[in-house]
Amino acid sequence: MTAVRRGNVITIRGLVRHGFQDEYDFEFLFKDEAEVLERHSEAKTYVNKAEWHQEIEGSFRIVDGKLVAPNFRWIDASTEGGGPRDR
Repeated sequence: MTAVRRGNVITIRGLVRHGFQDEYDFEFLFKDEAEVLERHSEAKTYVNKAEWHQEIEGSFRIVDGKLVAPNFRWIDASTEGGGPRDR
């Protein structure tokens, strides 16, 4: 990420990585039934996760010591070679 200040305008550019990981614990919701269901392949604890990248570019001004007039553009960064896409 880079930030460049020219006068009272700051311009930001960079790449942001988003991600999450959420474990679904079947036994937490169905303590008594979980073992029986898992034994019969009806339920199983699993992890749901995702990751994606976005480019960000934008600027804002400094007026009376405060940041004002933010103007940002988020662009999906393709990992499949298609290049960025507007979101």
